[in-house]
Amino acid sequence: MYPDELAIFPPRLMTNAFVAPNGEAAWPSSDVAAVIRVLKDHSCAILGGELWCVSDDDGRVHGWIPQRQGPSVVYCWDTARREGEEWTAYVARCAGNSARMVRRWEKSPLVPDGVQGRMVFNLTWQTNASL
Repeated sequence: MYPDELAIFPPRLMTNAFVAPNGEAAWPSSDVAAVIRVLKDHSCAILGGELWCVSDDDGRVHGWIPQRQGPSVVYCWDTARREGEEWTAYVARCAGNSARMVRRWEKSPLVPDGVQGRMVFNLTWQTNASL
C-alpha cells in the first residue's frame, strides 16, 4: 500500500486508523463500515482482510489473535474474482463479503475481552486500473 492510496479516506477515518510502519492501514470495527463504503464508492475491490491486534506494550500490530482457550490464531479472508465477473459486480460482492466478515469477528466470543478493544481490521484493495 502506498501513502497516496490512503488519500481517498476522509480525515476522520485516518485519525482513527492505525498505520503500520510499512504503510498498511487498519481501522477499529466502529469505522470499518465507512471504510468499506469509501472503497466501494471509489470502485476499489476489497481483495481480503485480516484482523490485527495492537499491542499495549509497544503499539505494534500482530496478526496472531489470542484466544480464550487454545493457541492464538490468524483471522483473515479473501474474495476471489469469478471468471467473467464484471468489475462493478466484483466490487459490490467484495464489499458485502468484507462487511459480513467484520460483523462475524468484531465481537468474537473466542477472543478474550481485554483483546477486543485492541483489534483493528486491515483491508487489501485494488482498483480496476491496477489490474
